[in-house]
Amino acid sequence: MKLWPLLAILLTQASLASSYFVAPFYLSLNGIEPFYGAAAGMKGLTKRKFDIVAGASFGSLEGAGLSLSNYQLTANDRIGLNFLNISDVKYETNYGRGLTTTDFVNQKLEFQAIQLNYSRLLSKSLTVKFNIAMTQRKFKGYETLDEREIDITLKNFYDEKATILGPAISYKTDLFKASADLGYIFGRTGQSDMLLLNTSLWKAIPLSSNNALNFGMKSSHAFVASEFQTKDNEIDGDCELITNSELQQRCLQLESDTNKFIKAHNRYGTAKPLGGNFGLRSFREFEFKSAHNLLLSSEFQQRLIGEKLYGLIFFELGQAQDRFEKIMNSSRFSSGAALHYYVSEKMPLRITYARGNSGDQFFISAGSIW
Repeated sequence: MKLWPLLAILLTQASLASSYFVAPFYLSLNGIEPFYGAAAGMKGLTKRKFDIVAGASFGSLEGAGLSLSNYQLTANDRIGLNFLNISDVKYETNYGRGLTTTDFVNQKLEFQAIQLNYSRLLSKSLTVKFNIAMTQRKFKGYETLDEREIDITLKNFYDEKATILGPAISYKTDLFKASADLGYIFGRTGQSDMLLLNTSLWKAIPLSSNNALNFGMKSSHAFVASEFQTKDNEIDGDCELITNSELQQRCLQLESDTNKFIKAHNRYGTAKPLGGNFGLRSFREFEFKSAHNLLLSSEFQQRLIGEKLYGLIFFELGQAQDRFEKIMNSSRFSSGAALHYYVSEKMPLRITYARGNSGDQFFISAGSIW
């Protein structure tokens, strides 16, 4: 799905919209090698005043996306439609649970998603939504971190097709944000159906016209609705067929880690992973996987130039456990500094340095953590 022709159409038709943008990008995240591309969009199209954004990326993440949003059914009712196609991505991952990690490997996969959402504005600050999404993920292979192929068979790594539906609610002012969404995930081969509850709170405390303290909390919780009875050795990687002894051992370790992970996943469920760009910034993307996680964050924000450039220092704590009652038993921390440049009101480009339990990290990303 190549969207460069659509980007060209967007540019030639930009005069039809009340506002438009074109944004090239280059992103480098912890555990994902750099990828780059461009996005273009227009706001306020036709009398329905809907928005459209399209983008494509290359490098370690090859894919494209299209978003149609804020299509007005009435003055208070809107619908949106999002498409995403990732034809190839490689990133570092592990199959540990909670804050315990196992051996890291490079995972290669492809991913597609389509999402339809309906929202109703109840007041200037309060919005309710209902989302339905269909996703598909296909495993394409594994490598060691030095990029040697691990010839584990993928016959039991089922292509994962899932349907997700549920309500959401958000409350936003200039100084306070709160949101919650509940999703029911079902239809995945060899996996339990589950409920997923995500919450977020963010509060800004102005200290002057140029700086503020920000405090935030995010959590994600999974609950198994219908358990799939997992065998002890659900994954058979045919590792005995590998002749290289070192790679055979890596295959056996990956097979063992995956079996343990799937068994815990089907028993407890798996919440949104913790770590990386949107929380615990000194760790790899999606490093900590568990049924329950919690992120606590504090930031000092200083305006540097106009309304565009801000400097931040931050400190955050994260917890991840399969049992909710044990979630506060141990933590991981990240601290650091960042520069945020706002290309639009809601879209900062971020350059971040972070230090935590696992060492130092430097990355370039986009989008607000809150």
